[in-house]
Amino acid sequence: MKDLESRSLGALCKYYEIPHSAHRALGDARATAVLYKKLAEEFYEKEEAAGEKSLFLPKPLLYQAKRDTPLTIAQKEQLYKLLDRHKLVVDYKVESLTRSEASRKIDQILAEYGR
Repeated sequence: MKDLESRSLGALCKYYEIPHSAHRALGDARATAVLYKKLAEEFYEKEEAAGEKSLFLPKPLLYQAKRDTPLTIAQKEQLYKLLDRHKLVVDYKVESLTRSEASRKIDQILAEYGR
């Protein structure tokens, strides 16, 4: 892995031949899970043998929620296209969604119905 230009999720997925839908929450999460498993398999035993503290042990998660921002024009357009394409009726107003809510709704539709 020293030869890699980047250690981004996309570069690592390409290196390990992991399917990846870039910049979609669901696709990124799935690829990250598969990548984590491959990295743990490859490096965990080496760390154990060397007597090193493992990078793969659980650690406390520190997270600070970002301030909600309105959905983007691109998200609104994509959500309306998906709703129309799949003839979906929803019980929420698209315009009132936050950016993260819109992203989750888009991911849910893509996961269930496809593009």
